[in-house]
Amino acid sequence: MREIKYLEKEKLLLVLDVIKNPRDRLMFKLFFATFCRSNELRNIRICDIKFNRDLIHLRADTTKTKTERLVVIPAILKKEISIYLKSQNRYDQLSKEFLFNSRQSLQMTNRRIRQIFERYSQEAKVQEVYAIAKDGRRLFSVTPHSLRHSGIIEALEKGIPQTVIMEQSGHKSLKSFQVYSKFSVKDRQRLFIERKVYDI
Repeated sequence: MREIKYLEKEKLLLVLDVIKNPRDRLMFKLFFATFCRSNELRNIRICDIKFNRDLIHLRADTTKTKTERLVVIPAILKKEISIYLKSQNRYDQLSKEFLFNSRQSLQMTNRRIRQIFERYSQEAKVQEVYAIAKDGRRLFSVTPHSLRHSGIIEALEKGIPQTVIMEQSGHKSLKSFQVYSKFSVKDRQRLFIERKVYDI
């Protein structure tokens, strides 16, 4: 079973502490809370956010599996999205503008998102090079995808059912999801103790 890279929640909080830009801070939080892939997140349009239902609609043409899905967003994060958009005078729930843009482009690129991750994770001193690719590229431990993994692992350890997490994350098969199974051991131990399973 392949090893996945993820960021412990304590380290994520260290990264959030150094982010002063509201856009970038929101981006980090959404990767963690929605389990979105980078291409999915950067393609979210303002009109895809269902503010009255606490959901984000990911269109089929933006997802890896080419199937649409609805992802849940916490109410507190929905509020942060509203504040962010209002600060930019872009709070129009019917707008087809992308949620995340930059001064150079109407849509954030995957490359720009990676640069943002590298910058803040290095500032927080949590970034590590865990391998060198065949083409010579350095492979970093803190990436948009590792933050997606972090959110999934956090949900598992909080006792969220696997089927619910799979719907949120867009995993189509249990086999592909099993890579996360070993990370729920700690939670199973805690639950057995708290619920006194072995008390006879």
